Amino acid sequence: MLFFTTVVACWLGMNNSIRDLVQDRRGYIRDRLAGLAPASYLLAKWLVYGLVGAVQLLLFLCLVRSLVPLVLPESLKEDFFDRSFLGWWGTLWLVYLGGLGLAFIISTLVASEEAAVAWLPILILPQILFSAMATGCTPLKHSDPRLFRPIIVTIRHPWTAAEDQQNEQESRQLSGMAVAVDAASLFLVCRAGVLILESPQVSGYGRVLWLGDLCHLLILNLGAVLTLWFVFRWRESYWPALVGY
Repeated sequence: MLFFTTVVACWLGMNNSIRDLVQDRRGYIRDRLAGLAPASYLLAKWLVYGLVGAVQLLLFLCLVRSLVPLVLPESLKEDFFDRSFLGWWGTLWLVYLGGLGLAFIISTLVASEEAAVAWLPILILPQILFSAMATGCTPLKHSDPRLFRPIIVTIRHPWTAAEDQQNEQESRQLSGMAVAVDAASLFLVCRAGVLILESPQVSGYGRVLWLGDLCHLLILNLGAVLTLWFVFRWRESYWPALVGY
């Protein structure tokens, strides 16, 4: 449930904005020639879509919190309502912004709205396919060689699983595929988002292990913003010729 609310947040960010920059290209060129600053243009886009996403996620989370408990077993309801609504919403919003950044980058690069929409499944599928949910690894603990591990565990044990003090003292070697997928998932906002929501407890680590994943998510969002800026400034120099200026 936590994982798929994260995927929905990412998909909303992508779906809301992936057509925007490419369909607004002619208008941008006209305003740019009239003196519009690129930074102001992009900031306005971020603010508008960020506000839209905040409202969408608020409504979505209210529905989840009110309807999901109707089908949950009694044993899971306490854990479900134990999570902070504000923290859950804030995490989903950060994931949404990550999806927003990826969609803006694609919308800057492609030549048409059709091409932009065609990129949507390409962008969202890795967020799902590199997860423990899609690969059937969910019964494993966070200290096991699963595909989504807390970032601090991945950094300290890149080739092995974290030590499990209850069962064995020696760390276990990860398979080559597990290491490759774990490394690839470092670039996915859904990995960081779902780990913040799950707040896993790993033997030998403190209770605020999720702070590392919060920093990871913020760094991914910052990387998306910087990439968008450089890609946008690079591509905009070619747009006047494309629209007849």
